[in-house]
Amino acid sequence: MKNAVEVNKDKLDNPEVKLKNGLEVLHLYDIHIETRSLYLVGEINDMSFRQTLKNLHYLDSLNNDPINFHICSEGGLLDYAYSLYDHMQSINSPTNTIGSGFICSAAVILLICGTNKRMATETSSVMLHPAESQVSGNVEHMEANKNMLSLSEEVRYNLFAKHTRWPAAKWKKKEREKREIWFSPKEMLSMGMIDEIVKNVPVRKKRNVR
Repeated sequence: MKNAVEVNKDKLDNPEVKLKNGLEVLHLYDIHIETRSLYLVGEINDMSFRQTLKNLHYLDSLNNDPINFHICSEGGLLDYAYSLYDHMQSINSPTNTIGSGFICSAAVILLICGTNKRMATETSSVMLHPAESQVSGNVEHMEANKNMLSLSEEVRYNLFAKHTRWPAAKWKKKEREKREIWFSPKEMLSMGMIDEIVKNVPVRKKRNVR
């Protein structure tokens, strides 16, 4: 990434980045370079994970100013969320996370783990529930999956304890009691899930059109 140069700079929403050796073109979507913003909208799946990871590292390769990570997602695969978490913690650029609309399940991990400011809009909401699996097969397969799911849950509760004011045991108990928990922005703020409630999502700078 350090050796990349931009192509078609006028298309800042969906830029192409061509490596200097000319052998590869990297297509970037859901990114705005001028404001150092990337967007996760919808499910956390193979495609959105790959794109978010590319966008994150591309912005980090340009400079180490804060990155604005906008999130509106129903959640998705926990393993992808954990991997994005690891990358957000390891890059040189601090990351602001901005939640709007609904932020659910695995996506909540990304919202609360911002390394700079963690924000949510006044109209946003957060939902959590115990991890689920749709694995089928013989008894041995299902038992192994159950054990893996339990381990993954412990990782999630420990991450929530690290980045909020509730201990892991309280998160676990709350989810077991209600199965599905919704939080308002004010509740998120009081629990330490976010640092600030914002009235408006930060907008792009106006570009001069010639």
